[in-house]
Formats: sequence, structure tokens, C-alpha cells
Amino acid sequence: MGVYSAIGRTTVAGFVVSALAVAGGCALTVDGNPVAVSERTSTTTASAPTSKTKPTVALEEHAVDDECVLTGAQISTLTGVSLDDGQATRTKRSDGTWGQSCTYYLTAGGILSFTASIKVLRPKDGPVTDDVIASITRPGARKVPGVARTLLIEDKADYPQSWLATDKFVTTIFLVGSNLPSPPTDERWTAAAQEVITKLAS
Repeated sequence: MGVYSAIGRTTVAGFVVSALAVAGGCALTVDGNPVAVSERTSTTTASAPTSKTKPTVALEEHAVDDECVLTGAQISTLTGVSLDDGQATRTKRSDGTWGQSCTYYLTAGGILSFTASIKVLRPKDGPVTDDVIASITRPGARKVPGVARTLLIEDKADYPQSWLATDKFVTTIFLVGSNLPSPPTDERWTAAAQEVITKLAS
């Protein structure tokens, strides 16, 4: 994936978009420099199948105006470290399209303060279906029962991640494991998912 670099609060936001895109099955290339948030530009990202028998489902970025669907306090509870409120981040790719996410940084700052990112996606062709859920279900992911359409957890030590599917949206939370005391528990993932559900319904 490459090394995320930052100087103070100036970050290479392209890493965030690239890392999330890889997690979703898309290899995206960015020009490497963060830019100011401006008008939305509609782009589509494909969620790759996890096997030859699973469908490929188109998911659109820019599904909501504000992807910072967790406050700094809420994502701090999830991660177990103190994070500031999220920052809307847009990154230009080499093909001219724009990636979008919400990024979170350690309150203490520092050269490697980037710790979390959230993306909110939606299916291009309608509501979240079983095919959408099958497409985002990656090898090794665990399902936490009783949360929306599905809540999938990837317990990777380096980059823990969750995928939350509601009837309308797919929200992914991506964490930098080296900045966490330990991976989030299922209880904390579930609490964060419920807060995202409430925010997206408002």
C-alpha cells in the first residue's frame, strides 16, 4: 500500500483514498496531494468480487455530502485513542476523478497521526441487495449479527476495517492498527455502527 506520511497536520490524503480503494477491491492512483473540499464530482468505484462466483457490484462515491458520520468522541471510543473530529478529504486521481473520505487524526498529533478514515458508498443501481453484500464480503471477514443488513469485521492487525450495509448505504471504517492499543472489540464496532446508522437516517 505504501507508507502514509504526514508533516504536522498536512497529510498525504491520497493514501487514505488508495488504502480504502484497495480494501474495496479497487486499485486507485492519486496525485499525492490533498486538496480543498469543493463541489461534489460523481465517480463510481467497483467493489471487486472475492471469488470467481461472486458478483461485481458498482458502488458510487459521494453518496452523502458529509462522510464524517462519527464525531471525534465517537471514533475515539471505537479506537481506544483520542482522535479529533474528522476532516473531509478529497483527492484527485490520475484519471481526473475525485475520491472522497473523512479522515481522523490523533489529538496528540505527530508525524503519523492519521488513524482512521470513513467512506460512505451507495449502489449505483438502487438499494443494497444480497449481491452487494456478497461483493463486499471478503475472505476472513466476520459477520456481527443483528446490525442493519450486515456488519462485517476484518480483524487485521495492521489495518482493522468494518463494512456496514444498510438498505441504502455501504459504510466502511478503516483504522491504522499501529496507532491503536488493540483492535476494537465487537461491542465497540457494533456501537459505532449504530451511531453511523442513526447519523445516516437523520
